[in-house]
Amino acid sequence: MLLVVDGFVKPANAAHLVVRGVMTVDWNDLITGRQLTHTFYTFNAAVSSNRYLLKPLVVDNTNGVAEYVNGGDGSESFKLSMLPSGRGVGAISLFPQFAPGHDVVLGGMLLWMAYVAQPMFSQSPVESFYMATEAPLYYPNEILYQVERHAEPPRLPSRIKATSPTYFYDGMAAWKSKRRSPMLAPYRDGKLLWEFQVVTWTNIADGTYPLELQYSRFAEYQSLPAVKHSEALAAVIVDARGYATQFEVVSNLIEMPQIIGAIPTVDYRFVEILGPLPARYYQTNELRSPTSDQRLRTIASHARALYYEQADYAPYLPAKRTATYIFIVIMALLPFALVLVNKLRRRSQNTTNKPRHI
Repeated sequence: MLLVVDGFVKPANAAHLVVRGVMTVDWNDLITGRQLTHTFYTFNAAVSSNRYLLKPLVVDNTNGVAEYVNGGDGSESFKLSMLPSGRGVGAISLFPQFAPGHDVVLGGMLLWMAYVAQPMFSQSPVESFYMATEAPLYYPNEILYQVERHAEPPRLPSRIKATSPTYFYDGMAAWKSKRRSPMLAPYRDGKLLWEFQVVTWTNIADGTYPLELQYSRFAEYQSLPAVKHSEALAAVIVDARGYATQFEVVSNLIEMPQIIGAIPTVDYRFVEILGPLPARYYQTNELRSPTSDQRLRTIASHARALYYEQADYAPYLPAKRTATYIFIVIMALLPFALVLVNKLRRRSQNTTNKPRHI
């Protein structure tokens, strides 16, 4: 039930806000600036005093529709990758604190910053706005966040800037060992990584909420050796824009999704064990188990051992096993190589034995 007073929508025995709208996300080429991909979303964001659900719906005329659900209900958050045709949950990602913890490519982080990241949800800028895709670029506590908030409740962010430190990690090995390399001019004081801002606001219920928003992600300093010139690092590699089309105050409680069966799970919550790296396992018949679960802690400890044995930029491939894998591949290809050599030898003999006509 909606109640309109003095031109504003007021809650009627409720405090649950639902926002619907559209969003576009463009990925651009680092060198040419040419658009590589264009994704169109419709979204549904539901927010109450202690929980939220964000549903960016990807509309793709080629591959159909894929739905992702982001949410939180306490001190943690999650992302669900839904199977097509309403066949349930295909994968689960879990994150510490309230932030979705993934990049804008799925739309969830944009919706989080726009409609959820009020002070009661945002524990700190590092916990609220750090994206898992920053690794292995920087560690969470190394990024500087400048957060400006609207003066009216619920005091949502009006602008957020994420800036790198004055150094970078040159590859996975350097990141794991924390071997820093200084940035060169004009980025000696750090480089702008991404910027979020609200373009226009509207008054709904007892608060002020974004009507139009945008997000820009810039090229990373780590791209400099590849592009050969620093001008390309000012390029916008992700350009996202969102528009709210409907606001509604509802009385029903936001229900968390139900999980049925064994679902593959990527878990970023074990920060004290894995840092920003995830543990991978199957979750059965529930959205998430507590991080105190001994089975999950054993999995996280095992994942740490594997991660820190990896070669530079070779995820999930322990360095000490690389030689073994190469040997297996060579042995598998050896019979085919012998057959090819024999064919070439016979062909050479036939050519040599042919009578010559004078």
